[in-house]
Amino acid sequence: MSQEPPAKRNSKATEEESFLNSQFETRSSAPGALSAASLANGRNAQLPYWWLAWKVIFYHGNPTIQKFSIVTAIGAIAVGVASLLVTIGVIDGFHREIKTRMLGLSPHVFIRMKEGGAALGQEARSVAVVLGPGRNLSASPFVIGQAMIRSASSSLGVVLKAVDPRLEPGVTKLDALIKSGQWFDHEGPASKKSLMPVILGREAARTLGVFTGSEITLMSSPGTDSLASLPKMTPAVVRGVFESGYYEYDSTLAYIPFERASTIWPSRGPATAALYWIGVSGSDAAKADHLADELQSKLIQNMNVFQVMPWSELNRSLFSALKLEKLMLTLVLSLIIFIASITVTSNLILIAAQKIRMIGSLRSMGITQGEIGRLMLQIGGLLGFLGVVAGLGLIIPIAFIILKTDWVRLPAEIYMIERVPLALDAIDVLGVSAFAWVISVAAAALPAYKTAKMETSKILRYG
Repeated sequence: MSQEPPAKRNSKATEEESFLNSQFETRSSAPGALSAASLANGRNAQLPYWWLAWKVIFYHGNPTIQKFSIVTAIGAIAVGVASLLVTIGVIDGFHREIKTRMLGLSPHVFIRMKEGGAALGQEARSVAVVLGPGRNLSASPFVIGQAMIRSASSSLGVVLKAVDPRLEPGVTKLDALIKSGQWFDHEGPASKKSLMPVILGREAARTLGVFTGSEITLMSSPGTDSLASLPKMTPAVVRGVFESGYYEYDSTLAYIPFERASTIWPSRGPATAALYWIGVSGSDAAKADHLADELQSKLIQNMNVFQVMPWSELNRSLFSALKLEKLMLTLVLSLIIFIASITVTSNLILIAAQKIRMIGSLRSMGITQGEIGRLMLQIGGLLGFLGVVAGLGLIIPIAFIILKTDWVRLPAEIYMIERVPLALDAIDVLGVSAFAWVISVAAAALPAYKTAKMETSKILRYG
């Protein structure tokens, strides 16, 4: 294997020493700056680690293989940082998007009642003030059960919910989510006043092939124990179509007025096919757990209250799965940064081999082993810092592609949303950046230690 001629190696070493001395002289021209003489004559001088690390990394005379290795190390760290941040951002964005869309049609707290009837509306008004007038609570009764909707072309099983047209807008945003048609408080066509008004989700309407004004048939269980009982058939008309953006709601929910719930579920006994609830919403959905505990303590004396639960309790399995997914993906993608740190180690080994004469010159000028080790750590830290900055810059085009283009679409029937969300917190950005930088510095520890232990005499003699 051919080796580089000694004359050529000596000329490169002389060039590096000249470059080092010239850089020291340049910096020493500023007041209070470091000079080679100050390093040799006094130990109070501070070695400019960052400046010297920058010069070592980006010295124009570095071999091509070293330049390529440095670029590879910075790129590997950048890819690791960008991958981890984008993954965290997508999972957090998915989590927030699902929460926002769920809360569009869900109260913050659910109170299940043992019995319904005409008194349910009055009980809802009492619940709204049970914690005091200053709590800004809204409450609305609703009845929920299963039903079948049949149109001229198709049939669909739905979750049918009877809501109070006056109180429901204070608890959910259903009235604001209607994309076509009208809310229940508007009068429909005179020719269809006898029909049950129904508001359907967009996907349910699409499956049934119906639009606003289309006539349909509601089929519900009579709520008796007899197996011979036939489903109750109720003529209805589509009053409106809503779109929440949450596929499960848009494809399975249907709404009717609260005062006409008895038409669908006439039974009032234990065999009724519907459940009676009161929905309560406050000013902050994040405090739903605390609000549920307060309502539980206040309503415990009410014998008609069966259960009190926050909205998150009904979706606990979904949110637990999202948290576990975020944890596992974070751990797996962190391996990219660990692998990238190996390139930092290899770069420092290569730099130590290429700059051995420069290291000997620094040692002959009075630099201690500890300072040489710190310089090598600074080189590793600078590589990590540049990789982090490049990774943060790489997120910008990725975020643009995800948020502003249609290149990435999701099947809504699987993921419940159609677009990929992205939400990054400053804490996540700072945490991942600090993690990547610390790993880069840690990867430089062993090469720094070995380089610092090299003897000056051997460096100058055999370097």
